[in-house]
Amino acid sequence: MMKVILSVANYPIAYQKLKGNKKINEIVYTDNSVKSYQAINKKCKRKEEINDYLRFTIEVPNIQEYDIVCNHYKNKLNTFKVTNHWKIRNKAYNGYHVYAKTTAKFPYEVQIHTSKSLQYRDNKMSHTLYESSKYALDNNNQLLYRICQLLIFGISSELILESLYVNFFLHLDDSFL
Repeated sequence: MMKVILSVANYPIAYQKLKGNKKINEIVYTDNSVKSYQAINKKCKRKEEINDYLRFTIEVPNIQEYDIVCNHYKNKLNTFKVTNHWKIRNKAYNGYHVYAKTTAKFPYEVQIHTSKSLQYRDNKMSHTLYESSKYALDNNNQLLYRICQLLIFGISSELILESLYVNFFLHLDDSFL
């Protein structure tokens, strides 16, 4: 419960940092920014490191500016980790995640999406499959996991061309200081 309270307390610090560092015409979303107590408990049970007590989403409408925006936030925030989900094939959605810390050293996540990848991430069916695949991994159920992955691949097929474009034509820097 303490982490949820700290999340709320650090929210304005992280939000102001994002708002003050806008690059082009990206859109910053703040809905569902504070991770729920239930979601924190689930991550704790999986023994995962929790770096997303606070989460912000940025949409880049013009895919040709995507790498510029991703690299900009990676360099402007107090970044300690970057995950390029465009390169990880077994994830439920694509995106570029920057993990940073507030001036109070509290971790938060910035998910950077294209319009299509954001639409896919927010799709109820893809989210259900994503949660089901995590459940399958947590319970060592490889069959359920493979079925979920096949279904995810099937409904995400329209992102394949966008994923190829991001991986081969844009220059996303996965390293951090």
